[in-house]
Amino acid sequence: MMRDSGHFFEEVEKLAVPIFINPMTPAGNEAMNDYRLAPMIGFEMDLCLAVARIVFSGLLEQHPHLKFIISHLGGAIPYLIGGIENCYNAYPECRVNISRNP
Repeated sequence: MMRDSGHFFEEVEKLAVPIFINPMTPAGNEAMNDYRLAPMIGFEMDLCLAVARIVFSGLLEQHPHLKFIISHLGGAIPYLIGGIENCYNAYPECRVNISRNP
C-alpha cells in the first residue's frame, strides 16, 4: 500500500463507496510474452497479488468498513484461500500487520 494513504482510505470509508479493483498486466511479465499469456492468466495473477497485499498490509483492520469489488470473480483468490491461510499460520511475516487469519 502507498505510504501516507490513510487519509484517502478514511475518506472512502466515510463515503461508504466501494473501491473497484481491475487487473492489468503484472510486473515481470516477460514469461507471459508468448501466446498472449498476460491477459489469459497474468491478469488473474495481478488480482491475486493486489488482494493479498491489501489483506496482509493490515489495511482492512485499519479501515474495517472499506468495501472492495474485485473483478473477474476475485481472480484465483477463492481457489488459493487454503494456501493463503496455511502461509498465515506458517510464516510470521504474514502476521506482522494482521491479527487474524485472512
